[in-house]
Amino acid sequence: MLAIKTALAGRAGVPTLIFDEVDTGLGGRAAATVARKLEELANHYQIIVISHLPQLAGRATTHYHIEKTESGGRVVTQVRLLNPEERIGEIARMLAGEHVTDGALANAREMLAGKIQATSLFG
Repeated sequence: MLAIKTALAGRAGVPTLIFDEVDTGLGGRAAATVARKLEELANHYQIIVISHLPQLAGRATTHYHIEKTESGGRVVTQVRLLNPEERIGEIARMLAGEHVTDGALANAREMLAGKIQATSLFG
């Protein structure tokens, strides 16, 4: 789908593209390539990406945290815009897993350098 939308960029007539789990099975260089393609698409569309990869999240201009919990037998979904410091922490968590280290925080800051802006995802 990403390849098709990239080829049709600017011609499809759809203002918003949503990619859910576009990163499944990706890592490293492939994830960075997908992130770059999503940025290219953002020149033509509003892009919303649901991702667990720091390579993709780190390229976005806005980052939301989505959390599902159970309350009183019902599933509740909360969506919250992350401020710049929270975003660093979330990217670090994506990098490190359960135990966020100083190294993961430094790596997150490096990934986000120049990317923290309040606009829309990827553009």
